[in-house]
Amino acid sequence: MDDYIWKNYVSKLIDIVKFLGKEDLAEMAESLIKMTGLKRHVTTDEESVGGPVDVAVVTKCDGFVWIKRKHYFSPELNPNYFQRTKLY
Repeated sequence: MDDYIWKNYVSKLIDIVKFLGKEDLAEMAESLIKMTGLKRHVTTDEESVGGPVDVAVVTKCDGFVWIKRKHYFSPELNPNYFQRTKLY
């Protein structure tokens, strides 16, 4: 059974991941975290994964780059911050 799963699922996924771009890899990582959180929510496992997720990519050329970052305060209450940083 392990050989069947490896051959028909795992190896195919690994082959595809090799060719994904940075943005797709970041999206995949976020999706895997969300799926793990959902699995732990609906089973008896401890809910140690979940909630809003920050996503960043680290490369040799670009270094650390935020792809998706949550804000720890309400944009409506802090309009000056978003005007200064042009994030909103």
